[in-house]
Amino acid sequence: MITIHSPQQPASPGPEPGPGGVGASPVPSPGPGGGRAPAPAKAGGEEGARRGEGRDESVWLFLAFNAFLVFSLLDGGLWFAKTFVVRLPWLFAWVASLKGLVALGSSLLTLVVIALISSYRGLPWGWLVPTLAVSVWAGLWYLPLPGLLAWPNVEFVGAVAALGAGIWTVLRLRKRLGYHGFPRGAFAGCHFSWGRTGWSTLAHVFGLLPAAVVYLAVSGSVMVERISAGFVQLRLSGLYVEARTYQREGRKVLLLPTAHIAAPDFYANLVREVPKRGSVLLPEGVTDHRTILGTRVTYSGPAKAMGVVEQPDFEHTLPSEVRSVDADLSDFAPATQMFLKRVFRGFQRWSEGDGAGAAEIFLDLPAPDLAQLREDILSKRNARVVEGILREVEHFECVVVPWGAAHMPGIEQRLLASAFQRTGFREVRVVPWSLFFSRGVSAP
Repeated sequence: MITIHSPQQPASPGPEPGPGGVGASPVPSPGPGGGRAPAPAKAGGEEGARRGEGRDESVWLFLAFNAFLVFSLLDGGLWFAKTFVVRLPWLFAWVASLKGLVALGSSLLTLVVIALISSYRGLPWGWLVPTLAVSVWAGLWYLPLPGLLAWPNVEFVGAVAALGAGIWTVLRLRKRLGYHGFPRGAFAGCHFSWGRTGWSTLAHVFGLLPAAVVYLAVSGSVMVERISAGFVQLRLSGLYVEARTYQREGRKVLLLPTAHIAAPDFYANLVREVPKRGSVLLPEGVTDHRTILGTRVTYSGPAKAMGVVEQPDFEHTLPSEVRSVDADLSDFAPATQMFLKRVFRGFQRWSEGDGAGAAEIFLDLPAPDLAQLREDILSKRNARVVEGILREVEHFECVVVPWGAAHMPGIEQRLLASAFQRTGFREVRVVPWSLFFSRGVSAP
């Protein structure tokens, strides 16, 4: 429990305190962030008149700094509390909701404290550097950790970091200032500065903001490459995929990571090395024999909005024989069917030009069962396509698999386990970033 004390008034008579007793506050040791010791108000002086006329800003500074510290500690502590009550659904739901509210409050207070540090001179902000760093990192989704660890482990690291930084700050304040939080007297000499505000704004716009963009770009690239096993890569010039070749006993398999929408030249470049003879095509495409969706799935809406094109039907553009190996929608769990039905209905509205209707559908989507969704969308279909590869490779010299990039790590893992060896690769650009900058992206 954190206790926050206000400094006591000295026994001996002193200068007349300003509003809130600022002038009578004890003198704390200066903090690492430049916090100044409060100075007694000068009776009749210009500064005393100024303080007497306006509001006592030290109250708000005192509340903001301590509230941020408390919320940061609660944010980390509630994660551990949530894990302890996971077997009690009613209590877990309550703690999880409280954790979400505290996390939101912590994020807002982070912005408030950063704004105060950027505008006020003399604040003891140095004590909060570790806690602020962790809070900003949380706002950046703990990148690049999601690409290295499962999300529960990422949350654990974040909770430990938040608690550790908060406890370190409390212990340091207790040791140096004698309080378990920031005493009000530590803010008595602080004042707003237009000069500091201006320089801080310039530093944020031309320093911190570009640094954050670079950090997000580098971390995102590491995360995407790791999650996709290198099949998807973010480069300065655009988004790339890596087409790979595998061989076993003289027979070849081409894994061609594709995308539902891409730059116009992507699809031709992707299939450029497909043999004209002796090959079989295993196209991606979930069938709907029971008419569960009731309509053909199309991505023309988002493609048009982004200035790109929709994926063509490779079975109509390649000279290879075609074998259908994908799953039928009826093979999926009912919850997955309903979720996909609503998603595709949104894409259909978008393609018909009803952007408002599409946005309404997407915003109203229920939270899916991620484990079941992954089982149906990835695991089941990956197993089917690998079965098709192993069957068709006995009859054809080359098996061509143009499937979505998300499927490729699982397919590759099964191929390597079946004695295939990776013998080659080439990079294909899906879309250049310049395409978006030159055209822009329109909303649904």
